[in-house]
Amino acid sequence: MGWRMNKNAAKQTRRYTIDDLIFFVDVNKFLFPRILGERSASRESIDELERVLRVKLPDDYRRFLSEFGYLIYNGKVFYGICYDDPRQFDFACNAADLTLRLRKESALPRRYLAFYDADGDKQLCFDVSKPRSNVVVWDYFGQCVDRKTDKDFVNMIFAFIERLIDKNPDAAGKTITWPE
Repeated sequence: MGWRMNKNAAKQTRRYTIDDLIFFVDVNKFLFPRILGERSASRESIDELERVLRVKLPDDYRRFLSEFGYLIYNGKVFYGICYDDPRQFDFACNAADLTLRLRKESALPRRYLAFYDADGDKQLCFDVSKPRSNVVVWDYFGQCVDRKTDKDFVNMIFAFIERLIDKNPDAAGKTITWPE
């Protein structure tokens, strides 16, 4: 697997994997602040997330949680587990809290897990019943899938990062290492 250095962006020309995301975050730590909690979630808190949501999480998302817990890039929060304590499911970047709230208030089907909240009216979700499902945009007020995307969870995160860096390529002030 090759890597290239390019400050201005590596256009998403291939499908990234969770291993690509792990490497990308590791070599570009300066892009990802840790505001809440630890760097990663324990197996126990990931299992508790599954229990609370009554779902089986796909392997990629379990690895995301075990590596990062959650991610913040340029103010955008990719929800997961903020603190490695299964009792703390009521914080702003917690996937359990967001998903349970959407189930209650917006009829989000049980098969979806919400991992991003776009200002309260749209949320990005993926189908936990599939190993790698494409992300859907949930319409909070319409209580339905607004649209389906062509990206899975990992590739959606890369698309956000690439789009934000393209809008402001010098924001990081450093060279960014991208997967090829």
